[in-house]
Amino acid sequence: LGSLFPSIIAIALSGLSGPAEMRGTAFLNVLRLCGQAMGIPLIATLFDRRMIFHAHFLAEGNNSTWVYAPNPTVSNIHTAHYITHQAAMLAFNEIFYIAAWGFLLGAGLLLFSKRVVYAEPDIRVRRAIEELVDL
Repeated sequence: LGSLFPSIIAIALSGLSGPAEMRGTAFLNVLRLCGQAMGIPLIATLFDRRMIFHAHFLAEGNNSTWVYAPNPTVSNIHTAHYITHQAAMLAFNEIFYIAAWGFLLGAGLLLFSKRVVYAEPDIRVRRAIEELVDL
């Protein structure tokens, strides 16, 4: 995220200066917040559904007679907890892989973007001086 979003912002604000740059920055922040507001529930819903899916298939072939416990109810509770835990791990792995491929695709698409045009002709020199002063 630290290397993807600054690149996207630099490309989006390319060539803007003054009030247009401030409006563009505000618009990008609104888009970012809307993406977070929609992405978090989407990921949570996807996680919940994939966890149920994996729990179903893990429990389908489960034969709890191999677990020895004096109380079969305790044995079934432990087995159910174990199945839920493993289903959650499988769902998390799937969602992580989907997100990783999405970010790699986004980073690959940045390679096809136009060159960033700065509004000020000497902005590179000014930014280099500002970085030296901040040290």
